[in-house]
Amino acid sequence: ELSKLLQEFDKMDALIHKVQDMGIHIKDLIIGLIDFPAWHEDREVYLCWQAGEGEVEYWHEVEVGFSGRQLIDWE
Repeated sequence: ELSKLLQEFDKMDALIHKVQDMGIHIKDLIIGLIDFPAWHEDREVYLCWQAGEGEVEYWHEVEVGFSGRQLIDWE
């Protein structure tokens, strides 16, 4: 029913805005890809997580994106 679908859409929209308000960048809803801004070696980078990964293990340069993901090995 259309009214129920609209209610579900409103819930999803509210959740997306809640996530974005926390500073998280939603990159792809289909594969569940999100980025978290972080600092590494005096520059902003993104920590990168994809649905199905147990924890945040990757990062990439802001301008590079998913294709430039690297394993977090910062000490």
